Amino acid sequence: MLRNRLVTLNMSRYAPYLSLLLRLVLAGIFIVSGVTKLPMQMEFADIVRDFHILPDFLAVAYGAALPWVELMAGGYLLLGILIKPSAVIVLLMAVSFLIANITATVTGNYYCPNCFGELFRLTLPQAIAVDVLVMIASLMLLAVAGNREILGFDAWFRCRYVSKRDGKEPHE
Repeated sequence: MLRNRLVTLNMSRYAPYLSLLLRLVLAGIFIVSGVTKLPMQMEFADIVRDFHILPDFLAVAYGAALPWVELMAGGYLLLGILIKPSAVIVLLMAVSFLIANITATVTGNYYCPNCFGELFRLTLPQAIAVDVLVMIASLMLLAVAGNREILGFDAWFRCRYVSKRDGKEPHE
């Protein structure tokens, strides 16, 4: 019991640093992925449609919106804005990528088509490993993200405006 309490206390001390690290890693992955897909957005929409997982109109819409959602979620994580909702969006994207990559593996493909645009190609086992690691990182971020964020606008807004609303002076 004492050991569990010490681990919890120790973890809470390092949680803001772990949250910052996870935010920066996930933000980097999704910003790079979104930026590299933007120049070939319509081709990427066709690639998503060719997986035959979604109906054509949904696949094209998903493929067209995905680079923008990746950029938005990555940017929000980088800036520390809406951290938990952004982590949920990243988790859902990673699950959808995992489903697509497993489907591609079952159908006999070997490469992940344009996971990172034209920047580099991943084999499907590599892409599946990245998807699983992103899922783990986003779940960890959901667990450790909280009120004491480092370099995040959420904490700054919370401190500044919640204090004013409650009639207290904000911490400078």
